[in-house]
Amino acid sequence: YTTTLPVPRLTLLLALSLTIGILAALWPARRASRLNMLGAINSQ
Repeated sequence: YTTTLPVPRLTLLLALSLTIGILAALWPARRASRLNMLGAINSQ
């Protein structure tokens, strides 16, 4: 048996997962950066 790696498909999936990971990290960070820090502390 010979093992073949589908390099184009692996590259596409890696790029897609990297993009999703970056967006999943940036979306809450942008939302948190818009909060008024003192207002958020006072509301706790």
